[in-house]
Amino acid sequence: MKWRFEEDSQTPDLELVLRKAQYDQEVQEVLRQLELLLTSSSDRICLRTKDRLVMVAFADIVAIEVDGDYLVVKTLEQEFVVRERLYQFKEKLPCRDFVQVSRQTIIHLRHLKSLEGRVFRGICWRI
Repeated sequence: MKWRFEEDSQTPDLELVLRKAQYDQEVQEVLRQLELLLTSSSDRICLRTKDRLVMVAFADIVAIEVDGDYLVVKTLEQEFVVRERLYQFKEKLPCRDFVQVSRQTIIHLRHLKSLEGRVFRGICWRI
């Protein structure tokens, strides 16, 4: 394995690129190790999207919604699509700040503006 650092004044955030002929066990293990390293921070979560790992502050997450086989993690500024089960993702969240309001949605309580109960249609939440 080789690595190098390139200084780029046009790139303010750290960008890490793994390059190999194919996505194999070695690449998976490096990504797993990076994810473990990055998730050791107690105020952030590492999201594995299709092409990158993204660190997101828990405070910035507004909601997490199921979309087929994927989750859409909605933050204050953007959305990230990750392939993970909702129950697995929920285990990584600080339980005091997040609540599962339906089988398909978890919300961040600090962004909640109102919560309305409907007898036949479930719960409507506004953020």
